[in-house]
Amino acid sequence: MNLNEPSPDEIMPAPPAAEEIIEQAPRQLTVRKAILNHEEENSPNLNSSSSSSAPHWLNFWAGANLSRTTYILKLLIVLFMANAVLFGVFSWWYHLRTKAEFMALAGQIKPHPETLPAETSRVIDPALLARIDGLEKQLADLSKKNQSSNEQAAGNSRRLAELTAQLADFSKPAPLPQASTTPETPATDLPPAQSELVLLKERNRLSAYADEAIATGARGPYERLWDSLEDPRLANLFHAARSEILRVQNCYLSGQRVKYYGIQQYQIPVADFFPDSAALAPAQLSDDQLIQILHNHDHAWQARVKAAWHLGQRRTTKSAEALVKAIKEDPVLDVVAEATFSFEQVTGYHARLFEVQPLLAWWSSYNKTPPKAGDSDPAK
Repeated sequence: MNLNEPSPDEIMPAPPAAEEIIEQAPRQLTVRKAILNHEEENSPNLNSSSSSSAPHWLNFWAGANLSRTTYILKLLIVLFMANAVLFGVFSWWYHLRTKAEFMALAGQIKPHPETLPAETSRVIDPALLARIDGLEKQLADLSKKNQSSNEQAAGNSRRLAELTAQLADFSKPAPLPQASTTPETPATDLPPAQSELVLLKERNRLSAYADEAIATGARGPYERLWDSLEDPRLANLFHAARSEILRVQNCYLSGQRVKYYGIQQYQIPVADFFPDSAALAPAQLSDDQLIQILHNHDHAWQARVKAAWHLGQRRTTKSAEALVKAIKEDPVLDVVAEATFSFEQVTGYHARLFEVQPLLAWWSSYNKTPPKAGDSDPAK
């Protein structure tokens, strides 16, 4: 006997076959009811069923909503009635208050005594009447003062118009003084104020001449200063005219305009004046070419100044004669000043700036008496 073999009791019976179980079990088939039948599933409105078939909780909430709506409606009615009562009370109180204020204001208003009957005017306070009379008198006095002030203002306006007309007559430009005209008799019958006004006007005219001569370089205003200096009618302005002349001379002696316009860096446009000599530098031009530039007033005054400067390097009688002509005739003071400096360099004569007559007299005497054989000729 094999010890490893199981006994017959220990051997478990085999389970029955599946077919036997199916045959032995009773045939009990349960059919589950559908949640929705075909008709209910295809129905367009699920709530179309009767109230008896609806769930009980839907019926409960429907009743609760209805009772809540009724309660809110009652509350709104009570609030409306309360507001109406409050509005009525406020309207009644405002009416009483307005009426009281109106009555108090009506009590303060009193009619004028003239509009009251005789019996009523007797009871008005006399002090009040006296105060009213005093105010009326003050008003009348103010009216009189205002009328007198208006008359005084009208008189002042007429006086001011007369003074303005006189000032306009004095401010008209007087004819420029001429050196050759006979002096007029000074007006000694003028009031002091008018005399001072005439003197101030003439002094301003002298200052205007000097300002124009410095600002524009024009020779005409400077010569009018000399005319004023020699005019007997302006004898009381002699020192004023002389100071303005010195102011103009000092401006050109200090070289302020030369520095301002950059004359030292300016070069004569040789190609514009002499196309055939375009390759030459300004210093290489001949005396005749420089004199032609100097005497042609249509050329720029800067070019004439440079031409006068170059002629100062040529110690010839022709150059000195050309410089004298420029000093005498050129309308620009810058050219006259440079020609004077060049003439002094050529001849050695120290001339005062813009004083032409002494220079012309010296040059005329020099030409009449040529230097001796042993003397050096300043202009060869």
